Amino acid sequence: MRSKLGESLASIQQFDKPLQEATTSSLEALKMNSEAAAKNNQGDFLGGTVLSKRAIELDPNFAMAYRGLAVELGNMGQFETGLPYMKKAFELKDRASEREKLAITSDYYQWVGQPDKAIENFELYKQEYPRDDRPAVNLAVTYMLLGQFDKALPNALLASQLNPETFNGYSVAAWAYASMNRMDEAKAILNTAEQHHAGGFTVHEQLATIAVLQGDPATQAKEDAEAKKSPQGEFDLLQRDATLAGMHGQMKHARGLFQQVEQKAQGIGLTEGVVNNIETEALMEALAGNHEEAVRSADAALKQSQTPTVLLAVADIYARAGEDAKAEPLVERAVKARPDNLTIQSVYAPGVRAVLAMNHHDAAKALDLMRPAEPFDRAIAESRYVRATALLMAGRDPEAAQEFQAVIALKSFGFDPTIPFAQLGLARALATTDKTAAWTAYQDFFAMWKNADPDIPALKQAQAEYKNLQ
Repeated sequence: MRSKLGESLASIQQFDKPLQEATTSSLEALKMNSEAAAKNNQGDFLGGTVLSKRAIELDPNFAMAYRGLAVELGNMGQFETGLPYMKKAFELKDRASEREKLAITSDYYQWVGQPDKAIENFELYKQEYPRDDRPAVNLAVTYMLLGQFDKALPNALLASQLNPETFNGYSVAAWAYASMNRMDEAKAILNTAEQHHAGGFTVHEQLATIAVLQGDPATQAKEDAEAKKSPQGEFDLLQRDATLAGMHGQMKHARGLFQQVEQKAQGIGLTEGVVNNIETEALMEALAGNHEEAVRSADAALKQSQTPTVLLAVADIYARAGEDAKAEPLVERAVKARPDNLTIQSVYAPGVRAVLAMNHHDAAKALDLMRPAEPFDRAIAESRYVRATALLMAGRDPEAAQEFQAVIALKSFGFDPTIPFAQLGLARALATTDKTAAWTAYQDFFAMWKNADPDIPALKQAQAEYKNLQ
């Protein structure tokens, strides 16, 4: 049959494996995996996990089902939960076809924090299978996470052209356009996805995000209503609203929303989402100067999970709250647990260590610690915020201002807790060189926090600085 379809004898001999070793011997498992992939490709990640788990039950050696489950979980922010499944897929990759092996290998390196190897394997995959949209879309995601939006965009567009009925390419292309502040093009490609009936509620989520960025509450309300028709969409938007409340200094409101997020996460089985939201809230409290509240939340997160990423997130919160003795051992544990993860070793661990150095007023050490992050953190707002803060402490105000502006520019990449504080940092950096520009920067911060809780320490300090500047 393969010979009649045009495959050469040499190829048949090279790739001659029994079915059970090439993919799966269970047709039912294969069907479940295909249906799961279809749901994932349309943004229904939660629905995909149910089918992937069933495929694994039917064939515990089905490598692509493990990969699929990891990807679906990762798309919902459940990276630590998904990591064992991606590792299992990698262990079983020799039982997969050559195309599947490339898919697993390239995804695996992305998941274990080795983006250089991921890119190398995705490029090989793309070259070997030019009609497959999967390597193009995953290359796009990898470049997005590295902040190389100009490289991400053509790959995402290629993926949407190769498979116009699948949402992933459109989604990443819209993300890239938005990150480059090309909002009209972002909306246009999402509308194209909708015309192809691709994406479901996730199209409306992204259109709502663009409406938030453009200050268009009417469009946001319309798109939110569509997205909330899905339980996953309702959860995602509640999470967004909690983060936005904190970013606008409405900490009391944010706390209530984060509690609802945690309850919904438990209700739909996203246990990692509970911890993630506790961490996000705690980081916001720490940045705002509510240190006691931050430490309480960090303690709660640590009781729920002690994965390396949680250890680093909690260490970061402790460091910002001045709890150095609690932060330091957590960083060391995380680093030892993931020695080959470049993102942890070069970005996140140095970031926490730099905050600890600044707690001892050692800006030079902090900047030295942050050097390994430079190739990887173009799109990581908090990492760049740490560097900007260290530059400000070192008296290198013009450089600090540039780095704070780079953080602010990432507001279209994703809603990050450090962005409003980068606006405040920009005002402080400009105060010594351009008083008029500093006034404007402070006023922009106050506009962002016009409905903020009045008793937030960071707000009181900003008001005092602004008064003295006048």
